[in-house]
Amino acid sequence: NDGLDGARRWINLIILKDKVNKSSINSSSTMSFSLEKYRERLELIADENSTITSKPTTLSALTVIMEAHLRLIPFENMSVVLGEKIDMSPDSVAEKLLTRKRGGYCFEHNVLLHSALSAMGYTVSMALTRVRWGRTPDETTPFTHVVLLVDGCDFSNYLVDVGFGSNNCPEPIALGHDMETQVRVDGVYRTATDVGGEMTTLEVQDRDDPTVFRPLYAWRVGRWETQPDFVMANWFSCTFPKARFTQQFFVAKIADGEKHHILNDEYLRRSLASGEVLEKRKVDSLDVLLDLVRNTFGLEIESDDRLGRFL
Repeated sequence: NDGLDGARRWINLIILKDKVNKSSINSSSTMSFSLEKYRERLELIADENSTITSKPTTLSALTVIMEAHLRLIPFENMSVVLGEKIDMSPDSVAEKLLTRKRGGYCFEHNVLLHSALSAMGYTVSMALTRVRWGRTPDETTPFTHVVLLVDGCDFSNYLVDVGFGSNNCPEPIALGHDMETQVRVDGVYRTATDVGGEMTTLEVQDRDDPTVFRPLYAWRVGRWETQPDFVMANWFSCTFPKARFTQQFFVAKIADGEKHHILNDEYLRRSLASGEVLEKRKVDSLDVLLDLVRNTFGLEIESDDRLGRFL
C-alpha cells in the first residue's frame, strides 16, 4: 500500500531528523521521552534514504501509528491484578511499556501515545470519558476512561484511542460529524451529541441489527479536565475495590486481522472485520494463562499465583 508506506517513511523521517516538539500533558516530565524507543517498540524501521519532505503529521501516518501500537503493545491490567498502583506520569509509562515491554490500560496507553504524537508535532489533548459499553441507559458511570483529541497538518478534531481493550476502534474517528456513519476496518461508527449539547457519545453499529448503534463512551463537549482530574481517575481505576480493573483480569490486542482477548478464565479470538468468533476456550490453569500471555500476546511476565485469582 503506497499510502501506508509513505506514512511510515514520514514517521521515520521525523524520528531520523529528531524534530521533537516538547508539548505534552506535562512538558517538564517528558523532556526525556525517546521517540527512537517508541519507533523500535512499534517496529517502524528508519529509512535514511527517504526522499519524503512533507510533514509527517498526517492522518495516514496517524493511522499507521495506531495500527502498530495496538498490534505490538497489548492492553492489560496485570499490574493492577498484582496489587500494584499505576503511575501515569509519562516517564513511568514509557519505562514500563517501552523499556520493560509490558502493556497497560487506557491511562498508560494513551499517555504514551500522547507523548509520541506530541514529539512528532501533532497537536494533542486528553479527555476523560464515561464508559457506556455494557451499561443500561439509566446507569450513571464515572469518568474513568481517557482518550486523545488530535490535530495534524491535513486534518483536525479527530478522536484517537489505543486503550479500550477488545472494543477498541483501531482507526481515528472524525469529530464534528454527528450521526454520520464512519466505516472503519472493524465496523461502522458514529458520534451523537445530546440535546443540550453537553455530552458526545461514540457509538458502534450492531452487527446483527444495522439500525441499532451501541454506545461505547461519552465525554463533555467542552474541555474541563486538569491534570489532577486525570490522576484521580487513574487512581480510582487501579485502587477502588469495585472498579472494573480491580475485579477482573484483562489482556487484549489487535493483530493480523484478528482481535485477541482474555477476560478472567476465557480466551477469545475474533475476526477484526466481521466479528466472527474464530476460537473460544477456557483458561483453566495458571500455566495455560501464562502461555497465552507470553506466546499470543508477547508479554514477558514472571509466574505469580495472584495472576490466576480470577480463573
